[in-house]
Amino acid sequence: INNCYGSFTSAISSRDGIYNFNNVKIINNNGGQAVRISCVYSGNPEPVLSVHMENSIVQNNDPGQGALEGIGGGLQFGGHLTIPGDHYVSLVNCDISSNYSNYNSAGVAGTTGLYVSKHITADIINCTFGDNTVIDTTGCVITGATAAQVNIYNSIIYDNIGHSCNLWFETEIN
Repeated sequence: INNCYGSFTSAISSRDGIYNFNNVKIINNNGGQAVRISCVYSGNPEPVLSVHMENSIVQNNDPGQGALEGIGGGLQFGGHLTIPGDHYVSLVNCDISSNYSNYNSAGVAGTTGLYVSKHITADIINCTFGDNTVIDTTGCVITGATAAQVNIYNSIIYDNIGHSCNLWFETEIN
């Protein structure tokens, strides 16, 4: 998925469900996160979100300049804020590199690589996060927010501008 443009999400935007990405290249996209998938209560009392991404590349994505461009150029996954459910993300053997974020709101900057939130569990296994850039150094490569759990195994985080990880609102990292 190459050279897409959007105003809130550039390459893939979806809600609820089960998603599998294998050997996918998501590169050179502009406008919001390259991939944004989250749960929304749409009559479903038990929302499910399961994303598995393996052997994939998320590279050189830029959120653009507009007010709704989002927080960074990489990946964003969110469970449901008020309805507990089965919310899970796994990234295996992925390269998340050279993404950009220009977001800054009241001193809180964006996320260039992976943003997970709202009661989601994310397993990051054998992944590389490198050469990602945030315009404001309060930003980071990986953000967990609102009771997310982030588990990082055998992965490399290198040469990024900004923090490696930010954790907000009852989030755990292992």
